[in-house]
Amino acid sequence: TYFVSRIKDKDENSTLLNGTWACKFSTEVCSPDGNVFVRTKITDKENKIIYQSPEDLKPTRISQEEETYLNEFAIGLKNQKIYKVTEEFSIKNPILWDVENPYLYTTTTELLNSKGEIIDTYSQNTGFKTAIFDKEQGFFLNGRYLKIFGACHHHDHGALGSAFDKNALRR
Repeated sequence: TYFVSRIKDKDENSTLLNGTWACKFSTEVCSPDGNVFVRTKITDKENKIIYQSPEDLKPTRISQEEETYLNEFAIGLKNQKIYKVTEEFSIKNPILWDVENPYLYTTTTELLNSKGEIIDTYSQNTGFKTAIFDKEQGFFLNGRYLKIFGACHHHDHGALGSAFDKNALRR
């Protein structure tokens, strides 16, 4: 799970969006003995590393309550031992994602064995942006007003979204 939030510099103008961003990444892994490590790196479009974990991080076991819940309700995790690692760091002046410039970074999480060998890798696109919905002024993306066009139509039942309605199903 990836969370990116904004940090304001002490003397920064409130409309200035580039600056330092606080990142908090949390990774959960299943392992019979927990003898694994996690490494995170973020690369730009040119594959230049803008962040990499300073060291390989050792996950710790999640709480018994969380594990019991996941074992019971997430079929793929039944009878698994689940570990978690959380990493907090900052990124200075990232290129912001925008509708006119949909700039994306790649976040790669590597799972390593006790010898430091990569045993699994997972990558996903990551964007930096601010999104503010104001009931009086509307929507602001990266501090800029943006008019939203469209309607909320999900699945096959239009405005009902994923709610189940027998009449909509008959229709």
